Formats: sequence, structure tokens, C-alpha cells
Amino acid sequence: MKIKSILTVLLLTVSLCAFAVAPSSAKKSQKQTSSQAAKPAKAAKRAAAKEVDSDVAGYSTVAGSRLTPLTAAEEKYMEYDFKGASDIIDRYIAKQKAAKQQVHWETTQMEWRAKQAQIMLGHVEKIAVIDSFVVDKDSFFQAYKISPETGTLSNVDVLPEEKPTNSTVVFTSANKGRMMWAMPDTNGKLRITETNKLTDGSWDKYVQAGNILGEGDQNYPFMMPDGTTLYYASNGPTSLGGYDIFISRKDPDTGEYLQPQNMGFPYNSPADDYLLVIDENTGVGWWATDRNQIVGKLTIYVFVTNETRQNYDAADPNIIDLASLTSIKMTQTPGVDYSAKLEQIENIGKKPEPKKNEFEFNVKNGVVYYNMSDVKTDEGKSLMTQWLTATKQQKSDERTLKALRKEFSVAGDTDKASLQNEITTTENAVESRRAEIDRLANAIRQAELNN
Repeated sequence: MKIKSILTVLLLTVSLCAFAVAPSSAKKSQKQTSSQAAKPAKAAKRAAAKEVDSDVAGYSTVAGSRLTPLTAAEEKYMEYDFKGASDIIDRYIAKQKAAKQQVHWETTQMEWRAKQAQIMLGHVEKIAVIDSFVVDKDSFFQAYKISPETGTLSNVDVLPEEKPTNSTVVFTSANKGRMMWAMPDTNGKLRITETNKLTDGSWDKYVQAGNILGEGDQNYPFMMPDGTTLYYASNGPTSLGGYDIFISRKDPDTGEYLQPQNMGFPYNSPADDYLLVIDENTGVGWWATDRNQIVGKLTIYVFVTNETRQNYDAADPNIIDLASLTSIKMTQTPGVDYSAKLEQIENIGKKPEPKKNEFEFNVKNGVVYYNMSDVKTDEGKSLMTQWLTATKQQKSDERTLKALRKEFSVAGDTDKASLQNEITTTENAVESRRAEIDRLANAIRQAELNN
């Protein structure tokens, strides 16, 4: 009986153990089945990834090379084939999603830029670029020849207090009352910074614009004489590539900047573009770019400004050349001579040559006219012309009279008689003209003083 009880306990224990092991075996079996089912999915994912890479075969401009989709799109983008770049990225993203791969932020950024550039290509501003030249990047702003009424461009040495170590240009307004430049904020991002001169001649504390002007770095500011319109450069996510030139306006009521706008083509490019300056005094604008340049060099473009923006026809067959400034000659109006405008720029900052005195005419005590431009009235100008003619003729007659008298002194008796008559006639002419000169002089004074 005791043995039977022991056997019964043993059988029950074995049964419980078997029951306890069953779920573990089932779980292992289930895991194996799941793993086997996942293998085809992973294989499909790898195949899709390979298909993505092979999709861009042949897009490279380098013979025999193989590019990633992003690199291939960037090549198209740099060639201003924005649609081609967009097509590559669209297919790439679609296949990444189909393969359930994560789309990298660089890819989505290229997608946005390619589509944005396509839109901007339909709004290329029509400007006449009248000059371009290459300069060193370190001191490029010194090549800008702008009138004093526009302001001045300097390095950071002119700043009154803390001076940034980053690359920037300091803009000072024409009245010397405002300075603008770029320096890092607390997060290390470059921000447009400004200070204003106080009534006691000292400078106010530095104020930074903040993120309203762009999430990336902000640099190279220029404020129009209206004190409201700001041009600057930013390399944030809304840039076409590197630094782009933007325009913003300051709200006169709040003092805050409004939402900026990208200036588009031809000012901007896939490269760095910055420091747009408008000189209203000459009607000329300037900006710098490192497109198509070696490291350390920049191209400066000089263009004729428009009162209102005018865009090229988007269907123009040369629209890409006009957007990228392949040739500045292409932007110029046929038959228009820009030499006078270039000469005007060249003469900025040069001291005018002193005027040469045309004559000396005493109007009254302390007031002397030396040039026709000094004469104020039209009547005075007309009388002055007659006075100058009479004075010139008077000097000629006096020289003639002097020569006759010299000849008379050595002439024989026969010749002296005829010479005496000629001398008398000339003397009478001199006296008569002297009276006419005096009359004209008095008339000039009367016309000028009664004005």
C-alpha cells in the first residue's frame, strides 16, 4: 500500500513537470516560426535598399563612377537642374519608405531645397550686372565703393566694446548713429547685433535680433537709409545653399523685425552669397559670392538697381544662365552704355579737382565771381557773357595799340602820318569799349543784387 502511494506521487510529479515544460517548448517553437517568417521580410528590405542605390546608376557626371542618391541629387542641384535633383530625391524617398527605412534629415533638406529652387527659377529678377571682379575674401568689403550718404563698411576694430572673433563686417549708418554686425548668442549662433549712439555720445548696450531672422547663422547686415529695410545673409534651413541673402523690415511700432524673405535668383545660388548693399545715391547695388571661385576668393557683382522688382519670363530659354549669371553681358540691355555709371562709381571718395577761375568779377565788397556757375540770375549770365566778350576784345585792342605805338617810335616821317591815324582810331575804340565794359559791369551787379 505504501509502495502504491509512492508510485502515485511519482507519476503525479512527472505529470506536473511535463505540464510545466510545455509552455516553454511552445514559446520556443513560436519564436522559431516568427524568425522564419521575418527572414523573407528582411531579405525584401535589403533588396529594396539595393534597388534604391542602383536607381541612381548613370546619374553621375563622372564617367564610370557610382553615386549615392543624395550625392547624385546634389550634382544635379549644383548644375541648376533642380527638377532632376527633385526627381532623384523623390524616387529615393519613396523607395526608402517602401523598404521601411528612415529618411535622413539631409535627404528631406535636399528635397525641400530642390523644390524651392524650382519655384524661385520662375521668379528670377531682371537686373543689369554692369561689372564683376575677383577679390580676396578676407578684405572683400573694401572693394565696395559706396557714397557717404549710404553708410560705411568696416572691420570689427570700430566697435566700441566687445569685439567678435568671427568673420563679419560692421555697417555704420551715414549719420554715424547706428552700427550693425554679427556675433554669437549664448548658443553659439551668429545673430545680427546692433547698437545706437546715445545723446551723450556713448553707445547703447548691444541688442541681438534673435531667431526671427533665421534659425541658422545670421551675418553681413546692411540697413537702408530709411532705417527700416534690412538686407543680410543667413545659412539656415530656408537657404538654397550656404549663406543666402534675405530681406526683412523692422516694424516701426514694435521695433521687431518682420518675417524675412529670400531674395532668390540671381542674388543667391547653391554657394555662399552675402553683403548686399544698395547705394541710392548712385542707383547701384553690390553683393559678394563664392560661386565658381577657389577657396579664399570671392566675386563681387555690381548691378543697376530697379525701383520695383521685375522678373524674367520663366519660359525664357536662357533662364538658367540668367539665374546663375553665366555671363553678365547677357543681363545688360543692348545699346545701353553703362560707362558713365561705372565712372560715377570710380569717382566716389575722390576729391574733386579745384575749379579753375574763368574770370574775376567784383560784385560788391567781399563777393567775387570767378566762374559762370557763380552767377545766380539768367539776366546776369547773359550780361556776363557780353562783359567777358567785351573784356577779351579790350585786351586785344590794348595789345594792338601798344604795338602801333612801338612801331610809330621807330618809323620814318612818311609812315608816321598813317600810323598816327591808326593809333587814334584804336585809342577811340579802346575808350569806347571801356565805357561799354563799365556799363555791363554795373548792369550785372544790379541784376545780381536785386535778385
